[in-house]
Amino acid sequence: MTKLNSIKNNHALLLQSLFGSLCLAYFATQPFARYIAEDFLFALVIISLLLIIVKKAKKEPFDIPKALKILLWVCVSIPVASIISYTFSPLDNLSPSRLDPDTRWLFIIPIIIAMREVRIGPAWVIASFSAYAISTFVCAGLETSWYSNLNVRADGDENAVPYGMFNTTIAALLLVVFVSPYIKQIPNNKVKLGLRVGVLMIAFLAFMAAIASGTRAALILVPISIIFIYLIHYPLKKSITISSIMVITIVCGLYFSPPNAVKYRMMSAYENSYNFFAIGDRKSKLTSIGQRLEQWRESWCIFKLHPITGTGPRSFGEAHQKYGDPNYCDATQELKQGSYQAHSMYFNHLGTLGMIGILTLGAWFVLSTKLAWTSRNSKNTNI
Repeated sequence: MTKLNSIKNNHALLLQSLFGSLCLAYFATQPFARYIAEDFLFALVIISLLLIIVKKAKKEPFDIPKALKILLWVCVSIPVASIISYTFSPLDNLSPSRLDPDTRWLFIIPIIIAMREVRIGPAWVIASFSAYAISTFVCAGLETSWYSNLNVRADGDENAVPYGMFNTTIAALLLVVFVSPYIKQIPNNKVKLGLRVGVLMIAFLAFMAAIASGTRAALILVPISIIFIYLIHYPLKKSITISSIMVITIVCGLYFSPPNAVKYRMMSAYENSYNFFAIGDRKSKLTSIGQRLEQWRESWCIFKLHPITGTGPRSFGEAHQKYGDPNYCDATQELKQGSYQAHSMYFNHLGTLGMIGILTLGAWFVLSTKLAWTSRNSKNTNI
């Protein structure tokens, strides 16, 4: 019996290592080669499906809490909403390939189920996030001559905007780990201190990569993330004090830094926003901020024309061609064919997927936040 238990334990450990290694590889390679990272993701999906099929064949039950089941059904509803929007689109030139990105929400389902079954815990999650932070710090460093030339925007293997936003997201998640009760429950104070300091330093690497991207939204997200994280983990007075010190330090560091693209873009944001609303001429609408504001205005206009299902998934450019003239939205875009997307996930969903798209996305955010909060207060250390 002991030998049988030993075999089962070795089998479970092997599966844990396999899933954990694939996650680690996915995050570590993403800044440098997103297509190779996708290969690791697809491998993870296939192995997850195989694990689920084997367990179903053995008629073994799955440990899926009710709240998680609801969230997984929302993951299903997102591609369904995209298909409905595509079916009822008023545009005639949309390719079915526009549905592909939203169908990838279905990948989340087998991955989550399988990872729960193999008992992936915080150690693998922390290792994966840390791998990305270190990798993206090196990637951004190589692009900016090791942060000595911030006039160049680091973009990894993609666009600078999503690159910067994801860097900030990973940094914020590592900051959550830093204040997490999981680390605070470690009995050995030296180990606990070393781990917390290490996680905080690695989070700083991801923040540095976000700064190197020159993405304003990513930099604005930094203080918001810090304040939010500390408010939900500490008493009000303590959280305000700590988060204020951190935010002031970041702002002062940026303000007193040498001239660079990040600083210039932040300072020009106010002037461009003011000119857009106060002047509103073509020149003010074609600035970086002006284009975003104009695209958001056009998205709202398109939403009012097709409020339920929008104009179809990833159809902002085509929608501009049909509704951007003075007879409809009277929108000014730098490109005649219109921008590919509205430079805002929320406004883009509003115009292209309508109410069904924005409601499913909102449901996912609300339910995932609720589930994360419940897991935070739970003693279960597995995902």
